[in-house]
Amino acid sequence: MQSWRDHLRSQRKRPVTVSFKLSVIRSFFEYLNAAGVVPLNPASTKVVSPPEVLTDPAGRALTAKEVRTCSRGQTGRSQMARDYALMLVMLRLSLRVSEVGSLKSSSMKWSHGRWALRCKVRGREEVWPLPKDMKEAIDHYLRLDGKRREVSHSDGEGAYLFQPHVNYRTLEFDKGISTRMVQKVVARWADYSRLGDLSPHDLRMRSRLMVCVAWSEG
Repeated sequence: MQSWRDHLRSQRKRPVTVSFKLSVIRSFFEYLNAAGVVPLNPASTKVVSPPEVLTDPAGRALTAKEVRTCSRGQTGRSQMARDYALMLVMLRLSLRVSEVGSLKSSSMKWSHGRWALRCKVRGREEVWPLPKDMKEAIDHYLRLDGKRREVSHSDGEGAYLFQPHVNYRTLEFDKGISTRMVQKVVARWADYSRLGDLSPHDLRMRSRLMVCVAWSEG
């Protein structure tokens, strides 16, 4: 097992990846040990020490002021309304780019007296409360974007929530917004708000408590 760990490291796997793989194997052997199939756990941390994982996260956390600044903008056109709603979702829910891109109109559901957003996070479905301002921003975007979706046949409950508005290469619009486009949206809003370099990952590098406080103050 130590040789396998070292082999993963020789392949330049990140420490967090190696640690995760070891934890999966460790859990499996713990199950076998509890069932009496094997006498010992060869992946135990006492036998195979996981690599040290750096505690310093990549990216930077936004301050409360930066969150408020980044969430402001003009929403008079459908594309700008899309970008604003997209930024709100990423800032408030800490979703990854792939998770945001996979959201569909049907992901929004009225449940137990409030709006909720169903999304897949790491392969499992989670339900998030949908704050009023976020729901209003999404509805505003969908109203402005309704005609474009109808013409491009990319509307309906099964349609993706955030769609590309420009796609000269394939002229396909019935798909989720791409990672590259989300990066451009974040960079454009960061430039507009004079926040300097900002990536989608940076939007996730702050506590939800900070964001809730930022919006309550705004």
